[in-house]
Amino acid sequence: MRCPKCEADMKLTTIGGVEVDVCALHGLWLDKGELQKVLKSTRTGTIAAAQARERQARQDGKVAGAMWGWASLFVK
Repeated sequence: MRCPKCEADMKLTTIGGVEVDVCALHGLWLDKGELQKVLKSTRTGTIAAAQARERQARQDGKVAGAMWGWASLFVK
């Protein structure tokens, strides 16, 4: 595909399982619906990572209480 700004060939790259077009000069170009797909996969990955941290903290005996599930979204 060609960049809408400069007409240079763009490269395909994958972000969150979604193939997107990248121009070396003008950056990332998304087709209709691709932003939503990337955001959805990012949120899913973030939630999965938070849940994994919560499980590990519980196994390590560092957690006592249900609030950790919510708080772990913000703590690394």
